[in-house]
Amino acid sequence: MSKRMVSPAEIQCKSKVLARIYRRQFIELAQLRRHICSIVPLRRFNTVVEPGCGTGLLAEEIISLADASYTGIDISESILSIARRNVPERDGLLFVHADIREYLPAADAFFSSFFLAGLTDPVTFLRRAADALPKGGFYIVFGEYNYSGIMEDPPSGLAGRIIESLLRGGFSIELGGKLDSVFTEAGFNTVISGSVRGDMQKPDRDYISLQLGSGYRYTAHHLLSWEIVWGVYRTPGA
Repeated sequence: MSKRMVSPAEIQCKSKVLARIYRRQFIELAQLRRHICSIVPLRRFNTVVEPGCGTGLLAEEIISLADASYTGIDISESILSIARRNVPERDGLLFVHADIREYLPAADAFFSSFFLAGLTDPVTFLRRAADALPKGGFYIVFGEYNYSGIMEDPPSGLAGRIIESLLRGGFSIELGGKLDSVFTEAGFNTVISGSVRGDMQKPDRDYISLQLGSGYRYTAHHLLSWEIVWGVYRTPGA
């Protein structure tokens, strides 16, 4: 059987859905990001890189706080086109269409949000990131879902279906629950890490549609709560 080709219209539609999901996540993590940024010596950085930059929501915020040159990398050209509309490229701000397995420039710090769990081998990537950092360089994780910590009320199997879909998509669903040990295995030291749990709320229709299909139905009273883990890590030699 021949592989079905994805049309440009379908790619654009999926990109718009992802953009809405990214914006929701960005807004929900605003308070947590402020806390993390208060811990990290942002003004020391001259160059920062964001792998899996998505629609570029973090770029302007980081540049204003760090006064550093920024490079965002994403494998999706359609997503990057949204990033370039959100944050026009200029001196010191660049979006690159690339696979991080093939392109990972040197930097003083790496930032990412909801990115590592989407990698089939996060440890190998983080080892490459460590090599691209100076001694004492930083990797800051603003957020990763701990999928094993999803809570639902009333229990209906929705959380299990989400996890099954993520597994089929190649996600590292256990990463959130062992973020520190993954960074340790890759050669980083943990500076500080933690987790936050969101309130019980109605599932994001865009996210459910993306994972389970637009035809999936759940009750109006169904609620989910997500645990988000974060961390600040450094290469040895600081």
